[in-house]
Amino acid sequence: MQQILFLTRFAIGLWIVLFSTFLFLLFEAAPNVPIYAPFAQIAIQSPSSSIISPENSIYLPNSSFTCTETGTEFQCKTSIQDRSLAINLTKGTENKYFGTTCNATYGAKQIICKNIGGNYAPITSDTYRIEDLALTFEQLQSVKQKYWAANLLIGSGEGALIPISAAFALTIGILTACSVIFLNNRWGKSSVGLGWGIGLGLGTTVLISMYLVLNLLNLGWID
Repeated sequence: MQQILFLTRFAIGLWIVLFSTFLFLLFEAAPNVPIYAPFAQIAIQSPSSSIISPENSIYLPNSSFTCTETGTEFQCKTSIQDRSLAINLTKGTENKYFGTTCNATYGAKQIICKNIGGNYAPITSDTYRIEDLALTFEQLQSVKQKYWAANLLIGSGEGALIPISAAFALTIGILTACSVIFLNNRWGKSSVGLGWGIGLGLGTTVLISMYLVLNLLNLGWID
C-alpha cells in the first residue's frame, strides 16, 4: 500500500511539472495585440507547397517584432537569418488593427505580404502570410527551431490542444481520486466515493479552466 501511495504522489508531482511546462509554452507562444504588435502572427509560406495550412507554414510570433505607430500605419521589424524583415501595415478605417494594405521587405528586397484571416489575440486583429523570402530549407528550419514553441502550439491548432488539455484533466482527476482512496482506506467504501468525487471535481475544474485559457490565448489556426 505504501508503494502504491508513493507512486501516486510521484505521478502527481510529475503531472504538476508537465502541466506547468504546458501552461508556460501556451503563454509563451500566445500573441498579444497591441502590446507586442498590431497583428496576431506572421506566417512564412513554405516554398515547397502552395497549400495554406499549419503544416506548410512557419510562424513568427508577434512578440518577436519591434513596432512603431504613425498616424496612418504600423511599422514593424524583426531579424530573420541576419537580415531585416520589415512589415508596414496601413491602418484600417473602422478598426486600425485590420490593415488595408501590407508592404513587406526582406533585406533590400520587396516580398509578398497577404492578409490570410482574422484572429483574436486577445483583440480582433489580422494574420499575414509572407512569401518569396528565397530562404533555403535549412534556413527555414532554423527559423522554425528558433520559435519552436509558437510553431509547435500554433501549428497544432485547437484540434490537438483541446485533447491534450482533456488528457491533463482526466489524469489529475484519476490520480487525485486514487490518492484520496489510498490515504483514507480505513474509511472503507466511503473513501472510494469521496476520492472519485474530489477527483471528478478537480478534473472538471482543470478542463474548464484550460478551455477558457485556450479561448483567451487563441492559439488555433486562422479563424
